[in-house]
Amino acid sequence: PLSYFEKRHIGDVVSRFSSLVPIQSALTTDIVAAVLDVTVVAGSLSLMLIYGGWLTWVAVATLAIQTLIRVVSYPA
Repeated sequence: PLSYFEKRHIGDVVSRFSSLVPIQSALTTDIVAAVLDVTVVAGSLSLMLIYGGWLTWVAVATLAIQTLIRVVSYPA
């Protein structure tokens, strides 16, 4: 409604709209990227299990060890 914009300064309106950018980015870019990443990981693990189950577990164990080393080396 026009009365809403007439009662407020233009800086207030611009500030309200610009504060929505991080939320919009999280809802559009970050969530979509996370869903795609999970899909790719699940698909990759499935194909690895089909082609060679033993090597899949070696890869998963290597990833777990690497993650553990990173967590221990760089504490938050």
